[in-house]
Amino acid sequence: MATQELHIPQTTGWRALLTHAQLAGGVQLDPDVEEHLVSLLYRHVGADVSPREIERGLVDRVDRLLEADTSQPAAVGDQCLLFAGLLPEHAIRKGVPVSYFVEVGRNAYREYASKHRSELHEALATDFVKAMDVLQTLRALQSGSPCIDAFNAFHLWHDLGSAHGWRVLRSMTASLPAACPTSQRVH
Repeated sequence: MATQELHIPQTTGWRALLTHAQLAGGVQLDPDVEEHLVSLLYRHVGADVSPREIERGLVDRVDRLLEADTSQPAAVGDQCLLFAGLLPEHAIRKGVPVSYFVEVGRNAYREYASKHRSELHEALATDFVKAMDVLQTLRALQSGSPCIDAFNAFHLWHDLGSAHGWRVLRSMTASLPAACPTSQRVH
C-alpha cells in the first residue's frame, strides 16, 4: 500500500511566530488580518523565519519604500506595515518617524478599501497599529531588545495608541510618560 506524504504548509512557521507574538504582546488580530500578515510575510521574507533572514529579505526595500509608487495603494500599505513592524530602526536611522509609515500605510489601505470595497483592507487600516505591534513584538522576541527608540515608542503610544510602544517606554523607565494636550506640544 502506498503511503501519502503530508506536507505542512510553508506558512506554518510564520503563523506560529505571529501567534506567539500576539500572546506575548497581549494583542489579538482579526483572523483575516492575521491571515493577510502571514501571506505578506511569506511573500516578502520567505519561508526562513530567522532574524537574519527577516532583515536580509526586507532591507533592500528600505530606499524603494521611501520612493514608493502611490498608484498601488495596497502595495504601499503592505510595505509600510512591514517597514514599521519589522524594520523601524532603518526609518529611525534615516530620520523618519515610524509614525509616518503608520499614517501612510493606513491611508493607503483606506484608499484601496474605498475604491475596491474591500473589507480586508478596511480591517488592515483599522488594525494597522495592532499588526505593527505584533511585528515589533516578534522582532523583540527574536532579538531580545526593542527595535524602536524611546522617542518613537512615545509617539507610537501617545499619538497612535500602540500597546507595544507603551511596553517599550515602561521597559526603559519606571516613570510614567505624561500626556500633554496636542495644542501644548513643542517640537
